[in-house]
Amino acid sequence: MKNKWLLPVVAGGFAVVAAVGYGVYATSRAAVAAAPSSTLRRDGDFALREYPELPVIETSMRSGDEAFMRLFRFIDGQNARREKIAMTAPVFVDGAETMSFVLPAGTAAEASGADVRVGRRPAERVAVYRFSGRVRPGQAGEAEKRLRAWMAAQHLAPRGELIEAYYDSPFVPGPLRRNEVMLRVAD
Repeated sequence: MKNKWLLPVVAGGFAVVAAVGYGVYATSRAAVAAAPSSTLRRDGDFALREYPELPVIETSMRSGDEAFMRLFRFIDGQNARREKIAMTAPVFVDGAETMSFVLPAGTAAEASGADVRVGRRPAERVAVYRFSGRVRPGQAGEAEKRLRAWMAAQHLAPRGELIEAYYDSPFVPGPLRRNEVMLRVAD
């Protein structure tokens, strides 16, 4: 038995990687409140969901990273009240133009500059396609095609532009990440 230490070292390494990966996964999504919604229908990775009107902070998407950091600084205390606000999920990106964070229930936020606005997302019914992985350029387009095909098969008419929704911190490994694309459903 020449390398009797090899198996325990390899097994221990896998255990450490699995524990760290699970810890990042569990603490990131479990640590934030999710926007309230009702699932009306689920079909594998597809769903029909309703959201009530939601209070949000939003900013323009000159750059995704810049937009995220503007909103993050706002909830980290750089707002008119100088108060920290809890992070929520998902982060919404509407039509690649606006990024928004949902405010926790009962939060009274005030904008402190023109870059971040306090607003409301209207109540809406959306069709959803859920997928994992790190989002690469063009991936949202592929997901949108799948969502549109499912909507056609369900006799649901899309309305408006694509909405992207991201649930996890950048530290969560790609296979464990939760991403969604959404399209509003016409009445």
